[in-house]
Amino acid sequence: MKKFFATLLAGLVIVSFTACKPQTGQTSPTDAHIHFHDHIHQEETTAPEASESTAESSEASSENPPQADETNAPLQNEELQLSKGTINGNIYTSDFTGLKFTKPDSFTYLSDDELALKIGVSTQELAPDIFPFTADRVPAVYDMWATDSKDGINISVAYENMHVSASVAMTTDEYMEMLEGAFENTKGTTLVQKSSVDLSGKMYQKAIFTTEAGNTSTQSIYYIRAMGKLMNVVLVTAPANTELPDIEKLFG
Repeated sequence: MKKFFATLLAGLVIVSFTACKPQTGQTSPTDAHIHFHDHIHQEETTAPEASESTAESSEASSENPPQADETNAPLQNEELQLSKGTINGNIYTSDFTGLKFTKPDSFTYLSDDELALKIGVSTQELAPDIFPFTADRVPAVYDMWATDSKDGINISVAYENMHVSASVAMTTDEYMEMLEGAFENTKGTTLVQKSSVDLSGKMYQKAIFTTEAGNTSTQSIYYIRAMGKLMNVVLVTAPANTELPDIEKLFG
């Protein structure tokens, strides 16, 4: 199960790279990333498996309660009601996470139709009243995606349902450990930096990876925060030689 979970984590990268490739074609996915891509769209096969392990998941969660600090999962008795974020002009706001993101003028937000295609659900399943139920049954959902198609930069906000993808809730530290393990097995990938940062007043763990494959060089920046059974993942992907905007400032 942990092996499957790790590949699902890395699957977020390839979905980002295949969204809006720069006009030069520099962000074509690597062979390793293509392998990870196969897992994130397997909801039809993974959902039943998660259903069969519901009792086991509940028992595991009670035996290993999440730690209660800003970079790990909140207390078990804390009620977390997922809600879909909103976009008003250039500004994305999430009442659930407390995130506020202002996109640069050169970026565009993907529509719900485009997000639904990437998740593998119908557009109706991303409607605000249905969104929490969708997130409860699929491995991962995207709440926001901003892209600069010219430079090949993608910035997304996603939720991974740990009960579906791993059959147990995880702390931020445990998730980061799995993420590192996934990329350690990816040829040409290097962990450049790890740190804790502030996004919109909330503490996230940050990890920067670079991947070299043939003539393709890419960078992936993860911001991770556990929220009960959901893992909030802010992911930035771009060609390695591309100058990125100040991500923390955009979420300021």
